[in-house]
Amino acid sequence: QMTLSPRWLLLLGVGVLVGCTTAMTNTAAQSTTVMTVVSEDRSTVATVEAVDGKYVLLLDDEAVLSFDALPSQVEFSPTGDALLLIVNGDLYRYDTAARQATRLYEGVITAEFSPSGQEINYTTDADF
Repeated sequence: QMTLSPRWLLLLGVGVLVGCTTAMTNTAAQSTTVMTVVSEDRSTVATVEAVDGKYVLLLDDEAVLSFDALPSQVEFSPTGDALLLIVNGDLYRYDTAARQATRLYEGVITAEFSPSGQEINYTTDADF
């Protein structure tokens, strides 16, 4: 007859627990941070993560938008109340307070806010 000491039972239990935790972690969606942008006043962080072949925009760790393609540009306005995003040539303005994106133009290569944040200057593929 073989009995296990309390120490062996504890080690066995820890081994089973670690195995279960590892299995649960491996089945969850894996995300990779591919881009991070911080507002000028450093109060807001925007992160783009790759998750299961899609891209998710997070504001302060809260998922707010999802895209099929990696944004080529993400930029805060000087006032921090909006983001510019270019995804597959489409220019979006994302209002951080309203949590709403508006598609503005297509065929956009680059874009930037004016110093006041009230205007957006952009270049399209038609400009070349």
